[in-house]
Amino acid sequence: MPVMEFDNSLTIGHELIDEHHKTLVAIINMLHDALIGGVEQKYLHYIFNEFNEYISYYFSEEEIIMCDAMFEMKDEHITEHGSFLGRLSKFSEEYLEKEDLISNRTIDWLVTWLTRHIFLMDTQHVVCLSEQPKGR
Repeated sequence: MPVMEFDNSLTIGHELIDEHHKTLVAIINMLHDALIGGVEQKYLHYIFNEFNEYISYYFSEEEIIMCDAMFEMKDEHITEHGSFLGRLSKFSEEYLEKEDLISNRTIDWLVTWLTRHIFLMDTQHVVCLSEQPKGR
């Protein structure tokens, strides 16, 4: 059973960004399913690394979109990305030391962060994108 559902409440109306969000939700659900399925930590680590790589890719794509749209709050948004990546990196380092840190608490943190990011940050720049003249 998924820990997070991608539904209309998580769509922001930008096709590419919504697709990225769907992928992130899918990876979080894979991590959750693997955790409750009792797989080895090395497989959990593999999925967690997939999440790390994908979210870095997603952030870079989103930042290009914000820059192209001349989004006024892009600096704050990019700072939020950097803060999350810093926490994720610290978590990854701790995981490598102890090899047992991926838990339900980890999943809850990822779900909470992604939901909050979509609702509080991503919806702001979609308003900016929708106000852009056509052809930009």
